[in-house]
Amino acid sequence: MPDIAEIINYLKPGGILMIPLITLSFLMWLMILDKIVLFRNFNCKFENSSDSEEIEKDLNKLRHDGSILISDFINAFLKERTGFKDFDKAIIKRNMLLLKPAIYKNLDVISILSAVAPLFGLLGTVTGMIHTFDVINIFGNGNSSGMAIGIKEALITTQGGLFIAIPGIFMSYYLGKKAEAFENSLNQTSVKLQRMYCEKI
Repeated sequence: MPDIAEIINYLKPGGILMIPLITLSFLMWLMILDKIVLFRNFNCKFENSSDSEEIEKDLNKLRHDGSILISDFINAFLKERTGFKDFDKAIIKRNMLLLKPAIYKNLDVISILSAVAPLFGLLGTVTGMIHTFDVINIFGNGNSSGMAIGIKEALITTQGGLFIAIPGIFMSYYLGKKAEAFENSLNQTSVKLQRMYCEKI
């Protein structure tokens, strides 16, 4: 496995454009890992049961073994519930409105960053080729080392942009689907809370 020094030496010919590419990659994966943690232990399979014991069993499972967000949603309601049907329904709806933005938070940013990465790579390709043509213009075809510097800059920045973009686009699509399923799970959890604590009152 290459060490840090080898990686730096490999990326160095890419020039100054490697700095925004590396920064972009770091930010994108920070957001991706944040979403992965949020969706951890997520299970969207629900049994459509009206039996109060089954519903209570499902809710207890979600509170202790489910995702952090859904667990917080249930616990917040149980802490705030009043015992009056209309008030409790309003609490559930309010908590849902507060939590839903967290499901989709940064997904658009991840998508944009993964789309921007190859553009930085393309910019590096252009600057690298300009450098190569400058060398040819000044020295002709005789300065192969000078030409190689420009070509290497073009290739490494292009490679870096694609290396960031391909997994980024895949993760953006994957997390988008997860977010939709997660929102559906939150809606179903809301229904279970209403059946358990509101319809019986």
